Amino acid sequence: MCRIMLAMILLSTSLLTNAAQWSQLNAKEQQVLQQFAKQWDNLPSAQQEKLRLGANRWLDMDPGKRKDMINRFERWQKLDPQKKLELKQKFNQFKQLDKAQQKQLRDTHQRFKKLPQEKQQQLMDKFNKAQQAAGKAQQKMQQKTKQKKPPRRKGNR
Repeated sequence: MCRIMLAMILLSTSLLTNAAQWSQLNAKEQQVLQQFAKQWDNLPSAQQEKLRLGANRWLDMDPGKRKDMINRFERWQKLDPQKKLELKQKFNQFKQLDKAQQKQLRDTHQRFKKLPQEKQQQLMDKFNKAQQAAGKAQQKMQQKTKQKKPPRRKGNR
């Protein structure tokens, strides 16, 4: 009875995990995922699935998009940890927006990218100046609230 239950548990676990052995990947997937070859069979199935999805996305990209992705990754690697943290926080804020707001931001970004380089630079300069002014205003407000209030006088009660 115990053996049957153990066999059923093992069978159901293997069916639920949906893990693929390295040998089950096609040649192109293996090529893209080569750096994971030695540990592949020991990776959690969820991680295997994410890696396979990423590999297939990569394989579906045209060479121009691949080059863009490589350039973006290299730029990311060169960022200091604080900047990476800021970008991750902004990304998480973006994910918190509803779909309509996300679409609006994406559309605005696409329109921005279609502008001539000169116009893009003008808008970025204007935005950066506005950001700096907002930061200074916020600092002034914080300083005002931090200033000590005059002590209350003790009255004759």
